[in-house]
Amino acid sequence: MKKETLKKIIIENIEFINEVQSYSRDYVLEPNGNYVITGIRRGGKSFFVGK
Repeated sequence: MKKETLKKIIIENIEFINEVQSYSRDYVLEPNGNYVITGIRRGGKSFFVGK
């Protein structure tokens, strides 16, 4: 693959990612509560638990 082609693909992906809207959600969880976090693979479950 040519270097210029790769650069073009990377720039297009960066532009696409910058256009994606994200939403923050606030959750109130009890400190000693038992919860089951489910979701798609690589969907941010571990990040959510680490907050």
